[in-house]
Amino acid sequence: MDLTELSVENYKPFKKRLAVAIKPITLVIGKNSSGKSALTRLPLLLRSGLASGAEAPLTLTVDGLDFGASFVDLIHGRNPHGRIGIGAAFDFGGHKQGFWAEVQNVDEYRAQYVSLLEVGTSESGRVTVRCDDVPKDLENVLYTSSEDAQSRELDFHGLHPFGRHPNDPVSELMNPFIVTALNEITHLGPFRDQPSRYYRYQGATPAGVGVGGTNAPATLGADFHRRTGVLEQVGAWYAKHLGGWELAVSPREDTFSLILKSPTRKGVDQRGLEVNLADVGIGMSQVLPIVVEHFLQKRRKGPHLHIVEQPELHLHPAAHASLADLYVDAAAPSRRFLIETHSENFLLRIRRRCAEGLLSPENVIIHWVENDGTEATVRPIQIDAKGDVDFWPTGVFSEDFAEVGAIRKANQEAP
Repeated sequence: MDLTELSVENYKPFKKRLAVAIKPITLVIGKNSSGKSALTRLPLLLRSGLASGAEAPLTLTVDGLDFGASFVDLIHGRNPHGRIGIGAAFDFGGHKQGFWAEVQNVDEYRAQYVSLLEVGTSESGRVTVRCDDVPKDLENVLYTSSEDAQSRELDFHGLHPFGRHPNDPVSELMNPFIVTALNEITHLGPFRDQPSRYYRYQGATPAGVGVGGTNAPATLGADFHRRTGVLEQVGAWYAKHLGGWELAVSPREDTFSLILKSPTRKGVDQRGLEVNLADVGIGMSQVLPIVVEHFLQKRRKGPHLHIVEQPELHLHPAAHASLADLYVDAAAPSRRFLIETHSENFLLRIRRRCAEGLLSPENVIIHWVENDGTEATVRPIQIDAKGDVDFWPTGVFSEDFAEVGAIRKANQEAP
């Protein structure tokens, strides 16, 4: 089941209800503090409400990310008596299913409850379960289904409804495939771990690189002995796109190091130069989890969404386009990427690949997040088969032209 849409209302900077399409490559752009991160991280917040064992409707700390000091921080305008709306849509072999939940804050209890739940499929239509009024006991909530007007008592575990009686149809509202799809979400934040001089073998190959890329070295260390091909692929990518430096593993009994090798640069012994990754520029290590995760993603089966924040961070602009090609290469209907970026070169490479026919315009979308100081809005930008866009915000990525114009003007006015 593939995640195809996110929806939100009254959440952080987003006041009005909006729906955001999720394609195999979904790019989020906008100025600082516009709401990009709030949008990009939204699937993680959804996952917290549908996780096994969830108690609160939504969790404020997910994968080490802090969504707020209290639930009020999630509400637009920080209204202590407010609510937020959050939802998603999925595609499962052509069958559409979606849900929408509204979570009400009860400030005097410092607690929240699900005040509205709508679930439906393209075949069966939509069923709405609504709370009659604010419950005094948040564990025993009386709800009324708007479809059959029959009252029933439900318990909620996170966003999951559970009827008090066996075989209660309300309990079957949330398709288990939804939970599975949201559980298959990984996230790589903008600040990746600093490299160490030595690493210990973990004894098993990690499932992913982790939020800060912590597991990327362990993945390569395990692959050095198991020879599945990930280390070789990562090393070759480095050599091709980062100045000829090949990434490799240097074993040392019970530990290992990550090194960069250059056959064209000679050391004092006239052999190819080798340098520990901890001794080179920060960009070489910050990009490591992104490249490792790419080759892991291509091996995964089943639906998956990978969230990446600022993959280009600390890299020279010349390498940004090569990063974009990683996602063009890996993207598929069941393998989707939600990417927040500030890189013009990254976006231009995506457009170029559409024009060259290497990326279908149907598989990519750009979302422009704009904030007027009161609330944020999201406007989709479509790319066509020529690589052209149907809309572009004024002044975005035009700073270089403005600076060149200012230089010319200064030279003309100089005595």
